[in-house]
Amino acid sequence: MVNQIVFDIETGPLPAAEILAMLPEFDPAEVKVGNLKDAEKIAAKIAEAKANHLADFTERAALSPVTGRVLAIGLLAGQTFSVIGHDDEAQLLRDFWCASEGVELIGFNCIPFDLPFLIRRSWKLGVQVPSHIRHGRYFADTITDLRAEWQLGNREFRGGLDYVAKF
Repeated sequence: MVNQIVFDIETGPLPAAEILAMLPEFDPAEVKVGNLKDAEKIAAKIAEAKANHLADFTERAALSPVTGRVLAIGLLAGQTFSVIGHDDEAQLLRDFWCASEGVELIGFNCIPFDLPFLIRRSWKLGVQVPSHIRHGRYFADTITDLRAEWQLGNREFRGGLDYVAKF
């Protein structure tokens, strides 16, 4: 029996119409115009900021469980690699939670990103999150976040998986 699963999630944006429904209203008063006095230059700066407002929100959509969705979850159990992927995101989540039963979950940055994303998408879709994932406000001891291990308590340390793997 495999007692550890290394996992990683891949996310993508929701359909454009759903993302746009979540777009916060653009406030031109928040645009910093500095020392500009020319009304045309100010208007151009505000127009650019408005265009960037939509583009920035859309570009980051896949990183939020509010505007993104789970596309796939890669699993490494022993020597076996598999991918859970469905068009039906709720079924994908159910399959992952089922696979997580009775094993140690290992991920990189999984406590601040992957697991909260999975849990929030599960809430949205009415998928039950197993009780073995969290104990109160903390994640279970059966979850290992390799990034947290690498940081050794220094939360200011940054570096992605590629950086750490090269080390």
